[in-house]
Amino acid sequence: MIVNCFICETDVDALYCGSHILDENDAKATRILLLFCPTCGCSILASQSVIATHPLKWGKVGRIWPRNALSSFWDVSDDVYECMEAARTSFNKGAYDTCAHICMNVISVIHRTHNAEDEKVITYSEGLALLHNQGLIGRRMYDWGQEIPCGVGFKSEDAFTKESAQSFIEFIEALCDCIYFQNKRYDIFKNRLVSTSPTKGELSL
Repeated sequence: MIVNCFICETDVDALYCGSHILDENDAKATRILLLFCPTCGCSILASQSVIATHPLKWGKVGRIWPRNALSSFWDVSDDVYECMEAARTSFNKGAYDTCAHICMNVISVIHRTHNAEDEKVITYSEGLALLHNQGLIGRRMYDWGQEIPCGVGFKSEDAFTKESAQSFIEFIEALCDCIYFQNKRYDIFKNRLVSTSPTKGELSL
């Protein structure tokens, strides 16, 4: 099974040791895998979910321990997750230009997941502005994203250093945490307030 090893800092063909299926009868069943890196010998805990279009097939393997930067993003769309994973893989291989450009593309992918009817190709800056105008990200997140292309380690439009690629990865991970985790938590909180608030009739008693 191909999975990223945190010691080797690259994808390895890990040895399968065992697994446990969560929600076996669920269409979105997930199984937890215990794997073993054949190169360095470390243990790896990973997860794998059923492919939505092929209920009898398991999807891509993702490391969850030692903690992967992507392991907390359970609710991101498949397209966004795959871009984030590709960016991290490119970074680990030293392909910093590729990593940075994939990160910039994530903005466009996130926009499309929230605006399926909008098929127009947008730039990185346009995507940030749209996410901000829709209230999906705040001003500080927007400013952070705008500062990265000309920030630490940046040389030119097509040349990115390790530092600038790292800055992009950190920003994209924070952005996804904001959109897919914090915003969702806030919505759950607001719904809880509504469901537990006393009605006007109860207040008058």
